[in-house]
Amino acid sequence: MIFRWMGICILGVLSANAFAAGKLATGNGRILATGAVTTIDGTAGGGIVPMAILAGYGTNEQHGGVVSASRLNTDDFALNGFAAAWSWHNRVEFSVARQTLDAGIFKIPDVEELRTNNYGVKARLFGDVLYTTVPQVSIGAMYRESINRDIAALGGATVPEALGAKSNYGTDYYLAATKVFIGGPFGRNWLVNGVVRSTRANQGGLLGFGGDLDEERSTVAEGSIGVFLNKHWLIGGEYREQPENLTFLHQDDWKDLFIAWFPNKQWSITAALVDLGEVSTAAVPYENDDRDQRGAYLSITGAF
Repeated sequence: MIFRWMGICILGVLSANAFAAGKLATGNGRILATGAVTTIDGTAGGGIVPMAILAGYGTNEQHGGVVSASRLNTDDFALNGFAAAWSWHNRVEFSVARQTLDAGIFKIPDVEELRTNNYGVKARLFGDVLYTTVPQVSIGAMYRESINRDIAALGGATVPEALGAKSNYGTDYYLAATKVFIGGPFGRNWLVNGVVRSTRANQGGLLGFGGDLDEERSTVAEGSIGVFLNKHWLIGGEYREQPENLTFLHQDDWKDLFIAWFPNKQWSITAALVDLGEVSTAAVPYENDDRDQRGAYLSITGAF
């Protein structure tokens, strides 16, 4: 609850500054939309896939950051997210995010929410998303911890442990390459992004890490592609592969179709149609459950 209200307050402060001063604070030397938007994990990227781009609009001689709020609604649950990220000299990004999942889908007594904290760092290695022939390449790490209390109805275990997860915390490592191709097909500018990730996370860490099927790390692929309709509008899609760690809970790969609006450098709004595949309930084994989790995603990001 504290984290939620902190996010709301930060967004309120940014909004007040924007209306009072006509613009937000320093660090806006990069071109519009090159700060990307904010993923559900808190780092700069799309909605579900990170990019090599760093948060904010600071150049090599500036710093800056973002705060964001997001909500995902599917057939059976809702996921709320609040995040903040800060970049130094367009070289290193630090991020923090809180995710809160409506846990009613799992039908466990006295369990209303599952919460995860994410702490990320990303470093630009070489290249530039616009100005070099090679893509911008960054390396990142994301530490996640499930902070759900022990549940008496589960024999004193947390929800991830009760579902077979080996740990309530874990770290993802990833390598991302991102490039905007100017004057591509149909005379448009195209964004292409690819990610290779090492992970043990179940459902992005909301259901713990590792499991009875696989305790070790999996290497998964992710990607994004988008086309700029003009300098303010970007449409595209994302794909995020998921490991298969748990017998009890099947994980389908995540995908979405999105549209992002960049009215100025201070704000961006992203809407998406998201398909998370099957997310099984505790009452119904996944092989008998055809309830694919599709829904709508909305995110707002303020840059400073």
